[in-house]
Amino acid sequence: MKLLEILQQYEHYIDVLLEASDYNMMFPDQFVEKVSATFPKYNRNYFNTAITQAKKILKREDRIVWYLRLLRLEVVFQYYHKTPKTEETKAILDTELKKYNKKSRQNLTWDVLKTFFPMNSKLSALEHFLSLKINDINRYIFKYQTPPEIAKEFLELEEEYNDAMGDEDRLIPENDETLFLDCGNGYKWFNLERGYCSAEAKAMGHCGNEPARYDRNQTILSLRQFVKKGTEGYWKPIATFIYHRHEKSLGEMKGKNNTKPVKRYHPQILKLLYDDRIQAIHGGGYLPEENFSVNDLDEAVRDKLLEAKPRLMTFIDRIEKNGITEEILQDFEEAGAKIDWNPTEYTDYHYILTEADNLLDLVGDFGNDTAKWVMNHIEGGMLDVDWVKPKQFFNDMLTPSQIQILENYAEWKYPEDAENGEDWYNILNDNGDEWFEDFDRIPEDATRFGIESEMVDALIDALDDIHEHEIGAFKQGENVWDSKYLVKLRDSTIVESLSLREDSTSAEEIIEDISNWYLYEEPIEIKVEEPRNGWDGFDEKYFQAEVKNSLEQLEKKTNET
Repeated sequence: MKLLEILQQYEHYIDVLLEASDYNMMFPDQFVEKVSATFPKYNRNYFNTAITQAKKILKREDRIVWYLRLLRLEVVFQYYHKTPKTEETKAILDTELKKYNKKSRQNLTWDVLKTFFPMNSKLSALEHFLSLKINDINRYIFKYQTPPEIAKEFLELEEEYNDAMGDEDRLIPENDETLFLDCGNGYKWFNLERGYCSAEAKAMGHCGNEPARYDRNQTILSLRQFVKKGTEGYWKPIATFIYHRHEKSLGEMKGKNNTKPVKRYHPQILKLLYDDRIQAIHGGGYLPEENFSVNDLDEAVRDKLLEAKPRLMTFIDRIEKNGITEEILQDFEEAGAKIDWNPTEYTDYHYILTEADNLLDLVGDFGNDTAKWVMNHIEGGMLDVDWVKPKQFFNDMLTPSQIQILENYAEWKYPEDAENGEDWYNILNDNGDEWFEDFDRIPEDATRFGIESEMVDALIDALDDIHEHEIGAFKQGENVWDSKYLVKLRDSTIVESLSLREDSTSAEEIIEDISNWYLYEEPIEIKVEEPRNGWDGFDEKYFQAEVKNSLEQLEKKTNET
């Protein structure tokens, strides 16, 4: 069954999804089988995981359906752009877009929709907003709003909520929180000994690190100032830094309302950074560009700090200053990237972007339409050759002695026709000579093999060409067709890629940015161009060898008879 038919067949299930709550019906088995054949990552486990994450983060049915509906569009869009452009695949794309626009009463284009992808990044943003416990956000009904529309409304609601907070609402009564560092003058860093704190969230106007509520590795370091209201003592939260115990590193680092901590608190932050329990900064979290950065410090102060503790340099600054070092590669690997530690060729290619089990899969993922057509032909069947049988071709290609053998055979086999003055070609062709039918196919086969060889050369050249774009596809065995391939980035390309999103401060974020860019936004392409006059190869070596062998056997047969 074609993918378009599968999508249409299950459309009515989606319409009743709000009642049925069977989210898997948005991704039926036939749909998954079809797209996973092109995109192996889009298997059933992928969609089960996506549904589980959506349920965990979004919780309410209208939100989950909204998210999965757009995720489905993302999958269809990626499927279309990774398969040969046919009437079927174009119909799939058109049908999905028309259906979405009809139900949403909008007139969106794919150029607009693709800016919403990847949807997993939108899920992270929604996780932040929904963790704020703001009533108007919690009551918000998800229908067919676009992600930017929802983000705009939620940001406005968050700002209104924070603006309504009075100074006294941001005070926390004295309690028994664990002291982490005393900065003097009434300022102290407290270790809250938990990944999430509702009091910190309310006082600071952020989520209180809700996504890490159950993460035992994370704890909140809260900078607080002691203040008195009448006879009562209170703590006024100033900054919220997330501390990763095992790594001894700082993640998200925010001031009030998810903004950067103001400059007047830099002395207290600096004292924390000099503490031996802080070994690194990896940033991340919601709005990472609003995290505190060592670059926010005055230049002289920053340089002195980094001279004492170079690991506190931001990940991007470390790369820009020193390039892709072994230490950087180690950080990438610990963040989930695959690294080729001992590349045997192109030794400055370490970062593995993705893998392919064989050349067919590699071309299926990264080839243009012509490359895919060439690869599918090479793998799958005989090339149709429009071969016209001109006898002049044989007269031009054969030697006089070879033509003499053919003339002798025609005269021996069909003497009456020979006596009438017919030439050898017409005699053998008109009589449907069985031997000659096989012989007459040699030029056609030589053309086919020549074209196939031309196609293979073009494909191999296209593989070599992608190295010019700072990306390489490296086979891991001797056989071109069946070897596993590693698609790797050149070390210098990673440095250049840092401009893709300047707020990427951690290895995890850079990995995500690089993957999104080189796999989706500006994917590498194995580009095969059909020659201007079409494929016109001819395997003359094959032709001459087959002719020689056939004529030797014919001459022997004729002489024996």
